[in-house]
Amino acid sequence: MPMRSLLALLCIFAAAPARALTLSEAQETAAAANPAVKAARAALKQKRAQLLKASLPDPELAAEKTSDGEDSEAGLSQTLPLSGRLSAEKDAARAEIEGAELEVELARVAIKAETRKLFHSAAIAEEKVRFGEKNATFALELLNKVEERVLSGKLSNTDLIRARIELDKARLRRSEAETELLELKSSLNRFMGKDPTGTAELEADTETFHINGPATGAATAGRLDLRILRSRKSAAGLLLKAEKRRRRIPDLTLGAATVKSGGENSSKLSLGLALPLWGSSRGAVMDAEGNSDGLAAELEAAGLDAAHELTISAAALNLARQKAQVLQKNLDSVHELRRLASLDYLAGKAQLTEYYEANRVFIDGNLDYLDAVKDYQWAKADYEKAQLAPLAAGEEK
Repeated sequence: MPMRSLLALLCIFAAAPARALTLSEAQETAAAANPAVKAARAALKQKRAQLLKASLPDPELAAEKTSDGEDSEAGLSQTLPLSGRLSAEKDAARAEIEGAELEVELARVAIKAETRKLFHSAAIAEEKVRFGEKNATFALELLNKVEERVLSGKLSNTDLIRARIELDKARLRRSEAETELLELKSSLNRFMGKDPTGTAELEADTETFHINGPATGAATAGRLDLRILRSRKSAAGLLLKAEKRRRRIPDLTLGAATVKSGGENSSKLSLGLALPLWGSSRGAVMDAEGNSDGLAAELEAAGLDAAHELTISAAALNLARQKAQVLQKNLDSVHELRRLASLDYLAGKAQLTEYYEANRVFIDGNLDYLDAVKDYQWAKADYEKAQLAPLAAGEEK
């Protein structure tokens, strides 16, 4: 390929704009980069290792020899659990693995919900910036018209001062919206494990400004934290079973050795039992019982917490939905109010202060609506998260 063509091709690629970030991409990126998800995956590896440990203990090789070299002994011994506790320990390890897998899924669900909040909040902040830019432009145009009327003697300097103040306020609101957007995009980037100073472009999502119907009743059956506790409780019950079996039926140790004594060789077999005479075996059973009982109590409390979170998150979602719908319905009215006030002022039928009062209602109505949509998106994310995970899961400390 000629050098000129190659340079032209490189320029095309260099000039290509970065593709906008979608909500699903942001969620997957955040889930992959989040420390809680990584920690849950590491814990899963450890639980899988526990399954490998639930096996026969390693055999022991021993050798002895007297200083004169006349007598020696070498042998091999193996401990054999007769109680069947190994089977129970393996089942417990499998239950722990199931719980650890659910921990990974819970961490992913939680971080996706929090990412969704940030993504929609940033999209709404972008709309605030656009709204602020339009209002600042409108305020500047009105100031120019007021200056013309002041020069012609139709208005006083008081109106001019008020118009300048309103322009400054409009520009300040625009700056506040720009700052809010910068903060949200920085938080979103950090959540995704990217440079917080980056300014990623967000792809418009149809769900951002869509208000769904009321929240319907949801059950706690899908809660991952409850399923995790059930797995852990199952594992604890199996370990308790294993400890009780160990106490009733001690482990057996078999050994075989070759003995040389007085110049003669012989073989020796040994048999040993671990006698549960002291408190260690009983303590192990009590510890397993305490763990099992504790998890049962924790599961009961978590079930109540899950039902409570579903109830309050559904109520919060329905209230946020109602507020957003009311303010959305009022948008046409506040736009019409400002339009009529502007016409009355330009026609000399109203004072400038009357127009600015209508303009204040217009601005408050739009900003209140955007804030209500943000609150709705947060409430919706919390309600959907509460069906699978605790509300506090995934939130930044």
